[in-house]
Amino acid sequence: MKRVLLLGTIFWSIYAQAQSDYKVGIKLGGGYAHDFPGMNGNAVHIEGYFPFFKKMEGAIGLKNISITGMPRTKEVEEYTKANTVDFSIYYLPIATDRSTLRIGLGYSFIGYSIRRTYPAPTNTDPTTPVQTQSYNWPKVDTKSRTSGSIVVVEYAYRIGKLPLSIGARAAYYKAYDGVSFVGGFLQYEIN
Repeated sequence: MKRVLLLGTIFWSIYAQAQSDYKVGIKLGGGYAHDFPGMNGNAVHIEGYFPFFKKMEGAIGLKNISITGMPRTKEVEEYTKANTVDFSIYYLPIATDRSTLRIGLGYSFIGYSIRRTYPAPTNTDPTTPVQTQSYNWPKVDTKSRTSGSIVVVEYAYRIGKLPLSIGARAAYYKAYDGVSFVGGFLQYEIN
């Protein structure tokens, strides 16, 4: 079903593009990423966009996320490293020669590698009070693939008469865990 939906979206985009005044372009950006308290880092993304309808755009993007931190103990540095392929549809409530506001929903396919640590008591005697218990913090490394939804809000401002725009992006990615992103981007219109 996902393949049929994807191919239908691409076909509809090509059909509708011939009837639209909107531009095809590419965005390159980066910014701050937050996984959960104590886990912060950065993400870079590149995204190509194309018109669907008068106030709709489609986009296909790639993203690299690198997040590290010591949220549970100072003994183990935890991390999240992920690469994603994103498919999004944007609604453009504001689309002028100078500014564009995009509100989007999408779906992301993710390959990730994570390290987490969880407490393991060293004394298993049930009579030992929890407050005096000592713990080991074993590392748990996981590599896998998953998928999830995306919610994005973007604002782009065109630089003079050039085909360049600068913009700001806020996004929330929900797959194995929720990741928030805030950053900027540079946008280039191809036609």
